[in-house]
Amino acid sequence: MGNCERTILYRHTGIDVEVCEKGSESWVQLCQDYYTEGIPDLCVPAERLRGDPNNELNSNEISACRAALGALQWAATQTQVQIFARVNLLLTELTVVKTIQVAKEIQDLIKEVRSNLITLKLWHMPEVQHWQDAVIVTLADQAHNNRPQGGSTRGLMTFVAGPQHLEGHAGRLNLVAWRTWKLKRKAISTNDGEIQCILEGEDHNFRTGFLWSQLNGCCALPPGDHLQRANYMMQYTKGIIATDSKGGYDAVTKSEGPVLGLSNARSALQEYQLREQLAESFCGLIWISGDWNLSEALTKKAGVAREGLIQFFKQNMWKLKFDPTFIQSEKKVDRWEKPGHDPTRILCR
Repeated sequence: MGNCERTILYRHTGIDVEVCEKGSESWVQLCQDYYTEGIPDLCVPAERLRGDPNNELNSNEISACRAALGALQWAATQTQVQIFARVNLLLTELTVVKTIQVAKEIQDLIKEVRSNLITLKLWHMPEVQHWQDAVIVTLADQAHNNRPQGGSTRGLMTFVAGPQHLEGHAGRLNLVAWRTWKLKRKAISTNDGEIQCILEGEDHNFRTGFLWSQLNGCCALPPGDHLQRANYMMQYTKGIIATDSKGGYDAVTKSEGPVLGLSNARSALQEYQLREQLAESFCGLIWISGDWNLSEALTKKAGVAREGLIQFFKQNMWKLKFDPTFIQSEKKVDRWEKPGHDPTRILCR
């Protein structure tokens, strides 16, 4: 790369891995241009794609769509985080809906990923002087009833960050894991779905922190059962779970009573489970604005849901900070174009 003082390049499974330095900064860069540029157009006749979007796909067209989604899924799981939700939702729609509209969206996604690629960067963080200074951050979100037959979608993003995020200061977030999938239990309300997602987020955060501790040699623990040893190890790795669900956040941190102020008993039981796990894993739960929850891009098709993620990849910085003037955030129109807007400002509790 021309903008780097030094670069070491090699290709692995279609991904160009570069170790770069520029001034005082260094990072590992993952670029999938080589693979994505080779993804062919959808093998469906153009006249069919221009036809009635409600027409049903034939068996050959369904096979072509599956092959294309398989190619896109590899890109989504390796580097192209911004298309993961759409690939996952289209896989479901191809099984249930099977219309030309699905094929059109697949072809549009192929064109988009070939022309607007994301390059992942994993930054060296000087503020992490010791492995115990690192903070594991997981952002969780769900989209209620946005799948055929009433299913909901959940998304998670897990980062390794510096200690400044515990105090609400801006800093690097190194994305190490992301996932989009269908809720295991059909959600009867948005709070029900959000609670399931927060619980999964805590488990994902625990798994990442546990692995981080092991990789850094924190394994010589007193004898005991495996869960006890794992929980003991987690005290050395701080964690943050972020949700934009005010109902879920309040149920965990404020509510009392047999069902924690919730209408669903199963959700309440999961909230009690979440309370115990947060305490055992030394992890904190925060409430953030939906505008700034990056994992929203992993649950919805709408372009507005990806604006924050695209902005994050441009600046590679984010901020978790409580703003007492923030109540809720539902309007997401033109939020990046507002005069004087600070793209690193995130509103959370």
